[in-house]
Amino acid sequence: MQTIGSYLDVEGRDFYFQGCANCDKRCCDGRVGFSLAPLIVDDFVEVYKHFPILFGNVNDVFRPLMILNDGNSPCSYLGANAQCMIYEERPPACRLYPVSPFFDAVFVDSSCPSVSDEIIGEAIVQEGKVVEKFYHKRLEHFSDKLERTSAFMKRLVENICDFEMVGNVSGVLLYRYVGEFDNEWLEMHRASLQHLQI
Repeated sequence: MQTIGSYLDVEGRDFYFQGCANCDKRCCDGRVGFSLAPLIVDDFVEVYKHFPILFGNVNDVFRPLMILNDGNSPCSYLGANAQCMIYEERPPACRLYPVSPFFDAVFVDSSCPSVSDEIIGEAIVQEGKVVEKFYHKRLEHFSDKLERTSAFMKRLVENICDFEMVGNVSGVLLYRYVGEFDNEWLEMHRASLQHLQI
């Protein structure tokens, strides 16, 4: 069985999910959960209306990132009773979790307290395939999307002076693009900066 950190390859396996309501992991709270999520350029269209899209160096790779929160507080869209106020418009990283694509494989975060390979809760993966309710188009041809993102980033970092540091979240320095190159993804990046509150 292949693993990446706490992520288990779903190939040929079943996984079940009990939901977030009774979980104390609090993924949406930067103090104990996630603050940043890696993006592929295809994600930008689903992210920029609600979250800032910036760039940062993670594991020695300069990549696009979504800021979920400032690392010291919950997501600004986390409402009463820990309910997401933009649930139907939440970004792919939130929509898919605890499922995550990695090249052409799909993994499930086994560290999530609500994930089990026993029949508890509702199925998220059956016989190695993500069930329709939890499926997202982000999973389709993921390695091609990674290559498209890599080509975009390679073009952007040709001149590192085209980036301006805007802050630090969870130890990651974050940058906005200030160069002259333009395309639809950079337009969404710029539009997303209205949500920046670092």
